[in-house]
Amino acid sequence: MVLAGFVASLDLAAIVSAVSGADAGWLTLALALLVVNVMVKALRWRVMAATMGAHPLSLPAASAAILAGVAAASLTPGRGVELAKPLLLRSSHGVPMAASTAAVVVERLLDGAALIILFAVSLLVVPAGRGSAFYPVIAAIGFFLAAGAALLLLPHRLTSLATWVTDRLPFPARVRSRVASIAERFAGGLAVWRRGGNFGLLLAMSVTAACVEVLRLTAVFAALRLHISVAAAMLAFCAANLLGAATFIPGGIGITEFSLAGIITLVTALGPRSAVAAAVLVDRVLSYYLVVALGSLILVAASQKTPPSGQEGR
Repeated sequence: MVLAGFVASLDLAAIVSAVSGADAGWLTLALALLVVNVMVKALRWRVMAATMGAHPLSLPAASAAILAGVAAASLTPGRGVELAKPLLLRSSHGVPMAASTAAVVVERLLDGAALIILFAVSLLVVPAGRGSAFYPVIAAIGFFLAAGAALLLLPHRLTSLATWVTDRLPFPARVRSRVASIAERFAGGLAVWRRGGNFGLLLAMSVTAACVEVLRLTAVFAALRLHISVAAAMLAFCAANLLGAATFIPGGIGITEFSLAGIITLVTALGPRSAVAAAVLVDRVLSYYLVVALGSLILVAASQKTPPSGQEGR
């Protein structure tokens, strides 16, 4: 709905004109940066899989998992968790679902932490980001930090919370016991990451991936002959994605496009508005909708290869 409203408010003829005149060289660079971003995230997932005790993942397998994960997460509020990567990892390496699902949550926390770090850095260079218009972003950061701290510092409280909730619902005892068992294993999976020694490396890889995304955004704008500084692109990209996650809209669809275009216009005074909107839409098509399409194909292929199983992720 938000995306439809955003598109309906645009001058589509002007957008088509802007896109048709895009510089092929800059667009090629943007595509290359998209590939680099996926590779960095795939390397991070390989490190996380190794931490969970899995046999080494090949880079193609890890890359496919990243694409499939984006597609699956597009159906969940705020892209907070998805089961594609855990299912693929269980199928190929026998990693328990509880452990790998906890890893996906940690992965999302790392992505959020990287956005917060880069947003803070951009504030030092772009004074416009300190205005009252960015207070919702600050609120989103506060919410994210509180949720992250609760998950990583108090993971076993999840078991108590799950038990408290299920005890007050009309579930059979078998179901309540099952939920409590899953919650306990999930909490144990989160606790592993709090004790892990790779957290600094994983955070550095997450910041690197976010930096590559910022560079891709600047390349897309350059392709449409719009100059935006890396600092301004960093501010807008981080703020828009933090807001998209905080709204719990699946995939941040609509709100990310709307806020990204609005923030860039606010802090850079770029114009015309249709050209900014065109650049934002091209970037989102490359960075999100194309990835979702590829990931969906991977999920379909994986579902056809995997025989039906009644086993639960141990």
